[in-house]
Amino acid sequence: MSSPKVSVVICTYNQVSYIRDTVESVLAQTYQNIEIIVADDASTDGARDVLRELEESNPDRLIVIYGDTNLGIPSNINRGLSRVSGQYVAWLDGDDLMLPQKIQLQVELLENSPEACGCYHDATVFDSASGREYGSFAQLYNGTKRLRQGSIHDTLVPRYFALPSTTMCRAEFVPKHGFDVRLSEFSEFLFFTDVFVNGKVLTLDQELTRYRRHDANLTANDDFRRRSLENELVAYAIITARY
Repeated sequence: MSSPKVSVVICTYNQVSYIRDTVESVLAQTYQNIEIIVADDASTDGARDVLRELEESNPDRLIVIYGDTNLGIPSNINRGLSRVSGQYVAWLDGDDLMLPQKIQLQVELLENSPEACGCYHDATVFDSASGREYGSFAQLYNGTKRLRQGSIHDTLVPRYFALPSTTMCRAEFVPKHGFDVRLSEFSEFLFFTDVFVNGKVLTLDQELTRYRRHDANLTANDDFRRRSLENELVAYAIITARY
């Protein structure tokens, strides 16, 4: 099998306690042809010192974009997307972790499935402080471990959640506008809809990412949840008008 380059985009802001482990989980992948692009959204907590150290140790594999101003998640992800040069693109939040075979298994699946524009898998949810595992993301957030796959009509289901950190897609299908900066939350839902209209979406029935739960999770914030619901409705309106 060929070894196409995979660009892993990590979006981070003030995650000094986690960013080293996150980056090192990508460096530890069994698949080697990877470029890691970290977009830092003007962190002020010392995360940049960690990133500079990692950058110096891995100059051939790690690209860090240091934002001068805090722009928010969609614009910061677009900072990272602007530097992508791989045939495939994967994502990782600045506090999540990849298991060692994640990239290899996703590349193998997509290389053997030319009709697919992308794929995703499940994740293990764990408590950051204690290390306790709560279970699979799909079971906890969707009520079933069954992952939806097929066409966009099979996967575009209201209140069905999948982590961006579990997703890989072909770079050719990444929209030139990137993430829609009009949506401060839920922009990933619209983005992956723009990607997955181009072909089949496949799944791997494995938990290949570890999703960290801690007090600073956006999803634990009541105000974020209210804004997210409003942004979700706007995203559906855009999708309806666009497609």
